[in-house]
Amino acid sequence: MPADTPRRQSRIKAENIFAAGVGMWTVLSVGAYSWAGLGGSHELAGGGESAQPAPAEADAGPAAIVGERAVSFEELRAGLMEAAGAQILSEAVLDDQLARRLKAAGMSVGEEEVRRERDLVLEALGLAGLSPDEAQRAVDQERAARGLGPTRFAALLRRNAMLRALVSPGITVGEDLVRQAYAVRHGEKVVLRILVTADVESAARVRAELESALVEGESEARRELRFAEKALKESTDTTAALGGLVEPLSVEDTRYPDVIRQAARSLKPGEMSPALAMETRGVIVYLRERRAPAPDAPTLEAERQDLTAQLRVGMERRAMEELANQVQREASVLVMDRALGWSWERRRRP
Repeated sequence: MPADTPRRQSRIKAENIFAAGVGMWTVLSVGAYSWAGLGGSHELAGGGESAQPAPAEADAGPAAIVGERAVSFEELRAGLMEAAGAQILSEAVLDDQLARRLKAAGMSVGEEEVRRERDLVLEALGLAGLSPDEAQRAVDQERAARGLGPTRFAALLRRNAMLRALVSPGITVGEDLVRQAYAVRHGEKVVLRILVTADVESAARVRAELESALVEGESEARRELRFAEKALKESTDTTAALGGLVEPLSVEDTRYPDVIRQAARSLKPGEMSPALAMETRGVIVYLRERRAPAPDAPTLEAERQDLTAQLRVGMERRAMEELANQVQREASVLVMDRALGWSWERRRRP
């Protein structure tokens, strides 16, 4: 939970968008999915109905010219299969299974839905603070890092459009979620310092040392400085370098650990919490200040449509990831090529 400059925060949020997917990169991390217990009735050998065909011109000439020698696709095939075959086959599996599910549901995905997938990522990057040019560069950089050339990128957009089409009818954004999102965006914010330790016993020790150093009548600034110095020396969190300082947050923001948000609710400015358990670690929370909502903040009704749309996208993304995992688990894949089999078997290993 690092506090940082607005530009750095924008970059971090942009990275999180790609990691989370907004539906965009959902199927790229298929290597992290569990392949144990594959089942189902469909056997797929090397492709599927909706897999992207190789360009017809691939067999018409050499793949490359090295010096004066022509290098054929056949010379490269086994190496390519071993290097990336499992990834490409994984994508083909998902393409095939999603197309079958869409057909069974009487649904289809067109160019409009595919374009919308790209727009969603650019919109999300804009909300993270990137300009249109910066957002486009971020997408281009991510594509390069993931090997997403024109063919795979187009397939990715369509794949995510299929996923979204399948999960979207089951998504409902409730009023409680809208109100919570409004509170996160426009409600009261708290500024905290945190000190994280390996376990709650260590946090209790540090808390006792801070308590024993208190001097009657000393200023709130002096107490905060002592806490910051202790966090710099003792905290194991990334915020340690900033004396435990965390960017202003809402206690309604579930991206932050519940134990920290609950402590922030009960503390007064200048107070620190007891040693608290945060999963296996310990944490002490210091409340620096509370910031009231801006007097000119828009009303809930003015923000309702935008908040609902953003919540829906997030809920769809999570459902898409779950569906992608489910589809991969249920698919039955019979690999016929030896080089591809080598890659596939290593992808399946934990």
